[in-house]
Amino acid sequence: MKITHVIRGEEWLISAPKHIALYQAFGWQPPIFAHLGLLVNPDGTKLSKRNADVNLSTYQTTGHIFPAALLSWLANLGSSFKPNVQPPRSVDDIAQAVTSSPPPTLREKEDLCSYVMKLQLTFKFTRGGIKLNVEKLDHFNAKYRDLLLRQPLGSLPPYEAALLRTHLLAPTLAAVRAATGRGVSAWPSASLPLDLVPQLTTGIDNNDDTRVAYIHAVLASRDGGFHDASDVVEQHPYLFWRPPQAVYRASAAATRPETRVLAALERVLAQEDVWRGNDDGQRVVEALRGILDPQGVEALTMHNVLRLVGAGGQDVVSQSSGRMLATLGRDEWQHRLQCVQEVT
Repeated sequence: MKITHVIRGEEWLISAPKHIALYQAFGWQPPIFAHLGLLVNPDGTKLSKRNADVNLSTYQTTGHIFPAALLSWLANLGSSFKPNVQPPRSVDDIAQAVTSSPPPTLREKEDLCSYVMKLQLTFKFTRGGIKLNVEKLDHFNAKYRDLLLRQPLGSLPPYEAALLRTHLLAPTLAAVRAATGRGVSAWPSASLPLDLVPQLTTGIDNNDDTRVAYIHAVLASRDGGFHDASDVVEQHPYLFWRPPQAVYRASAAATRPETRVLAALERVLAQEDVWRGNDDGQRVVEALRGILDPQGVEALTMHNVLRLVGAGGQDVVSQSSGRMLATLGRDEWQHRLQCVQEVT
């Protein structure tokens, strides 16, 4: 019959001896049988077809799950990747992550049966039921997403660049547009619409590509730590909108920012050459330290004031000072410093 391998669920294990006997009765060479555990819910109960989690389209239509991450998750269910494997970016990568076999040839890829055979069934499967661990899907998705974000958008293969746009950059931009008129929880009393940063405003020289490039820079600077687009927009609104003057006024009244740090920032903003380059803002931070260290201003005090100027408050969750300086840019920091100076 030319059937060499049979992969099926463990419920067939009890009848496997009968099937082998049938093969032998007809004088056929029995195939190699592999019996895998059944997919079950996290609590060990049987999956139900009435549950949307059973349907792959549930994950495909979320809009933020990358195909390679979904395939990696499926390949990893009930098995394990080899240690120290980079996030898979293709079917070849996924195959190599779970097997020690050499990469399949082009001819084998065209023949699905040959391709599966190349894997040689070297997966390390778990015994018993295979729990549908959705948290691991989020983990694979974040790893794959962050791997793409760490590379310049123009250096990605066209397929992955398009995926990054449709699954992350465009949804983030859409979330920003929606929140501009609705507001964000961090600034409940802000006047609407919120004031977008110049990189995201419309204009002849500010097309969608410019806005997408800025969104990419923002998300890349986050270095992970978020689930989807709405997370970043809600957690770090200062990266997309200018903090309202009322927010600055309340923060300045509550904390009274160190005027020596404000003066040092004003001096560094006048040094255009310090802001050139792509070093996560470290040259700017070093320039500030060069001014403030001789004055006895502690690093913590400096970073608190920078957080107030850049993010609207000393106690808000924000990026590091260097990354805020680099992401927002010199012109935007000049504007925000002026806003703080007006209320202090």
